[in-house]
Amino acid sequence: MFRENWREPLHVEVSLSEYMKKNSEGKPTRAWAEMPATMIRKVALVQALREAFPDKYQGLYDAAEIQTVDVKLPDEPVKVEAVDEAGVSEAFDKS
Repeated sequence: MFRENWREPLHVEVSLSEYMKKNSEGKPTRAWAEMPATMIRKVALVQALREAFPDKYQGLYDAAEIQTVDVKLPDEPVKVEAVDEAGVSEAFDKS
């Protein structure tokens, strides 16, 4: 990941064995078995975003990074506000 205000780009590496999800038989799940490079790349990209832009992405996780989720997420629509580079905000509903 390269930022204009950094001298060197950020390089992130992640361990395939640490993130590869497996089924109850200990075999990789379908997505990890069919596309391991794509799946691990997504994990590395999300980690790089969190490190490069912690104020924006510190809570961002790709599904490939989460083994189990014990929290029930709300069913109602979520209101999201996007702010562009000029600081102009645009609110929209994500249903």
